[in-house]
Amino acid sequence: TYDMTKLMDDPGYDVAHELDPAELTRIRQLRNYDTILVDCPGSLEGHDVLDQVLARSTYVVIPYDHEVESIAPTLRTASKVQAHRVPYGVVLTKADPHRGADFIIDAWSTLERAGIRHFRSVIRQYRAWPNSLKAGVPITRWNERYAPRLREDIASLHTELLLEIGRLALPGSA
Repeated sequence: TYDMTKLMDDPGYDVAHELDPAELTRIRQLRNYDTILVDCPGSLEGHDVLDQVLARSTYVVIPYDHEVESIAPTLRTASKVQAHRVPYGVVLTKADPHRGADFIIDAWSTLERAGIRHFRSVIRQYRAWPNSLKAGVPITRWNERYAPRLREDIASLHTELLLEIGRLALPGSA
């Protein structure tokens, strides 16, 4: 069994709750981080938060659940990221394993028709994720039936992201 209090002592990363995107520069300088992940609200319309985050970003990952109400906001966000000329990729999330490959193919086709870049990796929807969050245990340390499958999805995305960032870092790459 897990000792929940000890698991969160060192999850392998630092977390800062900051509402001012201008503080991203200060956070990077404070600890000389080479990577900062920013989780923005799903809808940023009417706010300059996204502009401020994009001004300080080197790569953007946009989650997309391919629900009807998510299509237009995702396309708008991707267009805004493109306008800022920040490299990005959209990742399909909450993909129900019971819906099969047609759901994933339809999601990718929707993005491709709009000229939106996307990852081939998919994050499937399992209760393990919200259950681990509720328990305060990182998914990397959660031991539940489908947690290993979810970790595989995350590892796949992580590998694809690192390859993409490495490709972009090569001279002459675009």
